[in-house]
Amino acid sequence: MLPKQKIERPPNSIEGQWQGRKALFYNNRLIVKFKTPTEKTDTSVADVVESVRQAIPGGTLLRAPRGTGRALFGIDPGTDVVVLANELSKLAGVEYAEPDVVDTVALVPTDPRYVDQWSLPKVNAPAAWDAVTGSATGVLIGIVDSGISMSAAGALDHPDLNDASRYILGTDYVDGGTPRDLHGHGTHVAGIAAAESNNGVGVTGMNWGTGVYICRTLDATGSGSAANFADAVEEIVDYAVANNMKVVINYSGGGGASNTKQQACQYVNDHGMILCAAAGNDFAGPVIFPAAYSTMFDGVIAVGSTESDDTVSDFSNHGPEVI
Repeated sequence: MLPKQKIERPPNSIEGQWQGRKALFYNNRLIVKFKTPTEKTDTSVADVVESVRQAIPGGTLLRAPRGTGRALFGIDPGTDVVVLANELSKLAGVEYAEPDVVDTVALVPTDPRYVDQWSLPKVNAPAAWDAVTGSATGVLIGIVDSGISMSAAGALDHPDLNDASRYILGTDYVDGGTPRDLHGHGTHVAGIAAAESNNGVGVTGMNWGTGVYICRTLDATGSGSAANFADAVEEIVDYAVANNMKVVINYSGGGGASNTKQQACQYVNDHGMILCAAAGNDFAGPVIFPAAYSTMFDGVIAVGSTESDDTVSDFSNHGPEVI
């Protein structure tokens, strides 16, 4: 059995109960989803947002509501996040309020066989490449992770992931700016999906030509949040819709259940897109969220791990959510 890899817990996180489950969430921020205003109301969204901010101890607006009406607020770290969320959920104009649960990267096990790429022939990739190696129009790959390898100056700098015409650098929801990878996991995932191939360099990607949209939601320690995940998913889906494209989004991370992650999955599903999410690498634990929402939405696929003999990897989570 492979040793379980240690993931650092964010220093601004606390343990508690949310939605009937033990959860880890941030102690200094809160998600609030606002109702869509009716034509009969004279109160603007901005007024409702400000009234909620004033009701929050030490309240600051970290991320204003976008099309779906979800906002992220900073709060006094000494506040009981669960109690505050329940109180705000009762306010007029608020659909729900909830803690921003912590997501963590689903780390790739340190098994040397992973570099051998036996999985490509296992899924019959060579036959697929005979048909198409990756369309440059109409489809898109979305990577929601720790970003992609870039120089300090902001240029793509990985020899297998440096085609500037192919990569769309979306939002860095951790630090702002461009999604530079400070962890390494996002670059690894991007390589599996889309490394430049048939070029005599590095590894072979599954898709050789499709555009890749990168958003950074996981920090240098591999920690993320429900709010970051949902905002990145909506950003990528909105881009695909605006450009008449279909997108497959990969999220090799997850954590506890939340309304925010569930509604992001519904957003993907309602727009006819696909989200592939990690079942988790907790050594046969329950499937983590958002992957566990695969039982609710056809557009969500929970992805576990198997060995070269098609047996389930001992580190992989499993359950009815994984087909």
